[in-house]
Amino acid sequence: MQYDDQKARAFRILDPDRKPKMVANLDEYEEEIEHTPAKIYTRIKGNAILAIIDSGADTSVITKPLAVALELRWKPTNRRDMVTIDGQKQGIIGELDEVDVCIADVRTTIKIYIVGSTTKTLLLEINWIMKYKADILRSTKKLRFVYQEKLIEVDLFT
Repeated sequence: MQYDDQKARAFRILDPDRKPKMVANLDEYEEEIEHTPAKIYTRIKGNAILAIIDSGADTSVITKPLAVALELRWKPTNRRDMVTIDGQKQGIIGELDEVDVCIADVRTTIKIYIVGSTTKTLLLEINWIMKYKADILRSTKKLRFVYQEKLIEVDLFT
């Protein structure tokens, strides 16, 4: 650094004894933000299902009551992960390697894990979002995704 004022500024920034200023809006972050899930209509085996799109989920899951109602045949799994669904932690009890989930007449194939629950729920996870380059547009209540280089748009429900 060739200028004294730059050296002084760098020293102030990098000084380990420097105390940070308090930010006046910290209390705004203490409030819990209500999370409203984005939902879309899908079809599995011709049955209409309202699916939750969850960008924070690591895996796509379907609850056992819904899997049974759809007559899906799953295989046991060695995974012992816990999934939070309906506010409850649930263990993974099975998996389906390839499930055809239709969205707006587009057939997408995904891997789904079966979890225990008392409700009938389908949750699509971040890998689905990334694979199909999906954008959740809350301002227009639309989900856009790309399938075979074609832009598909469907309505979101909250």
